Amino acid sequence: MVNRGMELTVSYNDKWGDWSFGVTANLAYNKNKILDLDGVSSLVDGDLKIRQVGEAFNTYRLYKTEGFFQSDAEAKAWQDKHKMILVILSKRTSRQAT
Repeated sequence: MVNRGMELTVSYNDKWGDWSFGVTANLAYNKNKILDLDGVSSLVDGDLKIRQVGEAFNTYRLYKTEGFFQSDAEAKAWQDKHKMILVILSKRTSRQAT
């Protein structure tokens, strides 16, 4: 892996009688790139993070959407238009103690 970047830290400390205070600010700009994964082209960690040769370390892959449904009716209209079947999974309540 190659890491390139810069970091800048600025601090100020002062004392007035019995009082002392300090302020610190840190700015960082870093880029990295995976060069080799010991013969593997990519590693997936969970559903979203991926480590892939040529990409940044722990790159996130997300789904691109066109927006959110504002109501159940709007979702149903989209479903009917695209002939899609939406499956809703819910937790079973039968495991709860009575």
